[in-house]
Amino acid sequence: DLAAVSIEASGAAAVADGLNAFLDARVAAWTGGALDLAPLHRAGSGAHGEGRGVLYQRPCDPASEHPGRLDGPPRRRFDPRSLPAAFPQAIGHIRDGKCRQLMPAWCPSGPAVDGALRSLVVSGQDVRYQLGCAPEARLLFTDAGMWHVASERYELLDLAARRPLTRP
Repeated sequence: DLAAVSIEASGAAAVADGLNAFLDARVAAWTGGALDLAPLHRAGSGAHGEGRGVLYQRPCDPASEHPGRLDGPPRRRFDPRSLPAAFPQAIGHIRDGKCRQLMPAWCPSGPAVDGALRSLVVSGQDVRYQLGCAPEARLLFTDAGMWHVASERYELLDLAARRPLTRP
């Protein structure tokens, strides 16, 4: 997706700067109506169906997903092995149960868990999804189902430390 807007995934700061420049240019050119963020994002509509792109896409095991959802950009799903290895990323909008559905071969056995942060570790072609914040995680999942668990059991991500926030 970054290559489609000429952003090199050399580091988190470079990607953030590139995305900010992309957004600044689109806002400067905006004359009203829906803000055009193609090819990074396409809002859902009656004409195009469900939304696609970096604001919607979720990781999946391509072996268990309809190939059309991986087409793009903008995409609905992506193979996490394509994520930049230079820096980890955090993602919301996907709970444990949906992760297990989209990546069954890479998940531990057992029921879905609400309240916990999770990680996706990528090493070459090997992918492992797990509860907790693995130090080598390429992707950290922050949507722990806030509506489905008592607040004292809900983990928040300390982004700087890449672990659950310590409660006072």
